[in-house]
Amino acid sequence: MLGTVVSCFICLTSIAVTAISGLVIFFAKLIFIDNEKNRLKKILNRKKNEREEEFARLRSLYKLEAEQQNVISLSWDDLIEKLQKRELTATQVLQAYIGKALEVSEKCNPITDFIPQAHVWAEELDNLNHVKGPLHGVPFCVKDDTNVIGMDTTHGYVKRLYKPATESSVIVKVLQDLGAIPFCKTNVPQTVFTYGSDNLIFGTTTNSHNPKLSPGGSSSGTGALVGAGGSLFGTGTDIAGSLRIPAHFNGVSSIKPTLGRVGSKGHVSSLPNVIGVEIVFGIIAQNPTIVGAVSKLMLENQRQTVHDPLALPIQWSTDAFESKKKLRIGYFTSLPYFPTMGDSGDMVIKAKEALESLGHTLVPFQMPDSFNYMKMIVKFALADQARHFKE
Repeated sequence: MLGTVVSCFICLTSIAVTAISGLVIFFAKLIFIDNEKNRLKKILNRKKNEREEEFARLRSLYKLEAEQQNVISLSWDDLIEKLQKRELTATQVLQAYIGKALEVSEKCNPITDFIPQAHVWAEELDNLNHVKGPLHGVPFCVKDDTNVIGMDTTHGYVKRLYKPATESSVIVKVLQDLGAIPFCKTNVPQTVFTYGSDNLIFGTTTNSHNPKLSPGGSSSGTGALVGAGGSLFGTGTDIAGSLRIPAHFNGVSSIKPTLGRVGSKGHVSSLPNVIGVEIVFGIIAQNPTIVGAVSKLMLENQRQTVHDPLALPIQWSTDAFESKKKLRIGYFTSLPYFPTMGDSGDMVIKAKEALESLGHTLVPFQMPDSFNYMKMIVKFALADQARHFKE
């Protein structure tokens, strides 16, 4: 009898200890989570205040006077010519575009941060006794999933603030080799995995033409800034439309390069451990001419392989780019999963008619079940049980 009582007592004691241990761990986790939230709130408030002060400081320095307006109004070809002939300095052009970008930021909030080193890089170009390259002195913006030395790459996550990159991405290095100057970073939706643009740090980016509409995503800040005239071109990335959608929404131009065509070293992936959902770098620009010109320059002479030996050493093909060969092109005007809105379907038909007028053959087709397609994409994206998003 005594042995049974003792056994029951030990069993109850063990249960009590286990329960108490569980409660201690539970409340410890709650305390940790609460402390972490408070820590992140302080970081968030610090960043917001610093950003507001920096934008105010820059607005006091860079005004859009007649001289700056003249620079902004130059076409791509005219700006390139004046920079190549040293009729304009890199610093003059940079200051003009900072002024314009600040004006645009009041309208649609596309910029996360201006890059302080841009002024140093502009001065270095101006001090050379020769032009550095064919893009000498041209400013460009960089999507906030792409590293620029000395700058944060946040994806809209507070936890990634104040962790500046120690090296720039390949695409930024190649463009700088050509003489271009990265001058600001552009906003993204948190996680960089949606078509809108909103996060706790930098707020909401809106469409460059209508603040009631979305800029598209996830290269939303680049699309909006270029669409509003605050940059002639900028970098973006694309899996399922993240270059093309913001270009379309903001009335500018882009193209998704073939996977691996542009080196991805220096890109901070939102899904680093997922196989099957691969991202590519590309350009969003004010018109197709600039997209083609910048892409050609980046891909010529194996410039990328200097910085990334895994970049495909495939030369730009002028013959293919300028080919007059008649093509057979498929088209569709809507998807059940993403029905087109407004005049988007009409624009597809106008593009079809324009291509037919050039002698190409246009063939209507229906995409396979878009609902199953999206389910497959989501399964790929969350193959790690969304661990990276949670962490």
